[in-house]
Amino acid sequence: MDPWKYRRVLKNQKMQLTEKNHRQHLKTANNIVAISKKTRESIETVYPEFKEKIVTIYNGYNFDEIIQKSNEPYKDIVEKDSIAVIGRLEAKERDGQSP
Repeated sequence: MDPWKYRRVLKNQKMQLTEKNHRQHLKTANNIVAISKKTRESIETVYPEFKEKIVTIYNGYNFDEIIQKSNEPYKDIVEKDSIAVIGRLEAKERDGQSP
């Protein structure tokens, strides 16, 4: 078997087992919390049988404060010839590649 195809088959089997495991846990949950409309839609697509359990609670961002701070002057604290990186560390599958 083509090694790339074999990898996709294994990955698909792993995803099916993960979905089955999630499904078992979601059966016993009182509620399933989604943090956005898009997240809710994703959960509904994968687990339509739990649609009635999904509750959307948006992240607690104060957008007025964020907008206000974005308009405030700031002191340039980046030194010359510096590299700045903003991000987060997270194991995540991307474009069909495992983390």
